[in-house]
Amino acid sequence: LDEVERFYQWWGSFKSWRDFSSLGEHNIDEAHNRYERRAMQRENEKQGLEKKAEEQARIRRLKELGYNHDPRLRRRVVEAKKRKEEKFAAIEKAKKDEAEAAAKAKQEEEDE
Repeated sequence: LDEVERFYQWWGSFKSWRDFSSLGEHNIDEAHNRYERRAMQRENEKQGLEKKAEEQARIRRLKELGYNHDPRLRRRVVEAKKRKEEKFAAIEKAKKDEAEAAAKAKQEEEDE
């Protein structure tokens, strides 16, 4: 399971190397002056960052989908839940036995 966890950790911290700058709305070669060109570049960068964020969200959703449906991890969750229930049942049984022993001791005291 360590290998599975490492796999999902790697995808969880994955940073896409895709470059979205070419998808910009503005063609900076058509700018009339440097101020206009810089404004176009900023707008293109802003759009590129938005596209990159969408890409990261898509990758994150894909990773979470795989993580939530991975049978190896589901089995581990079920086993952990079962252990927790067994531990709780053992604690409850110990409390019940202790209460019964105290009641029995009290009953014996009253009988004497």
